[in-house]
Amino acid sequence: MTTERDIKNQIASAKEIGREEGREEGREEGMEKGIAVGRESERARIIEAFRKQGVSEEIIAKVLSTAEE
Repeated sequence: MTTERDIKNQIASAKEIGREEGREEGREEGMEKGIAVGRESERARIIEAFRKQGVSEEIIAKVLSTAEE
């Protein structure tokens, strides 16, 4: 026989499982966003380094498009 206490415990357990799943999903999304931001930052740093060395925009574009493949 399921008592009111059992039902409350089942609900509490289900909520905790849901929270943990949400936390894990949030971590994964946060990591993906962090990686994307890091890549874009590194890309900008590389472009700036090329420009400081006098590399033409055409060559920079070719190098970056090759790197993305």
